[in-house]
Amino acid sequence: MKLSYNTCKIRKATLEDTDYLGPKLRPEDLLEIESFRPNSDPAEALVAGVEACGEQCWTVTCLKNKPILMFGVAPVIPEQFGSIWLLGTPRIKEIQWEFLRNCRTILDELHKGFPILGNYVSLNNRVHVKWLKFMEFKFINRLDNFGSLGLSFYEFIHIKN
Repeated sequence: MKLSYNTCKIRKATLEDTDYLGPKLRPEDLLEIESFRPNSDPAEALVAGVEACGEQCWTVTCLKNKPILMFGVAPVIPEQFGSIWLLGTPRIKEIQWEFLRNCRTILDELHKGFPILGNYVSLNNRVHVKWLKFMEFKFINRLDNFGSLGLSFYEFIHIKN
């Protein structure tokens, strides 16, 4: 998937993107990383995401090719269930409307090879919770005192129509 819009571009993620994005991630995203990968450097967590996702990992950049966010889907049960994730910088606000308008195409791409997508999102990560609701993901469980920081999370899924 390589797409270009008025305010952003979507292209294959690179390891260089992880170095750029790691120190710039939103505080809510950093808390989620810490919850699942305690004491992990954010760039290292992004590298693990790129490696786990293989061909299904992308970076959204501004028109000057500076990374704003990264997302992907990693196989949990091959050809059945994929773990979807998204981590970004505060600059996501600059491209939010364009990104939202094109998310249906993106979701179709994420579903390739995985009829079911899911993961966990912190209740405190309002931007991601709103995006998941907009994309019609279903929240199937609330987990309190979850992860290494003991935060509250929603478990969510999306089943391909």
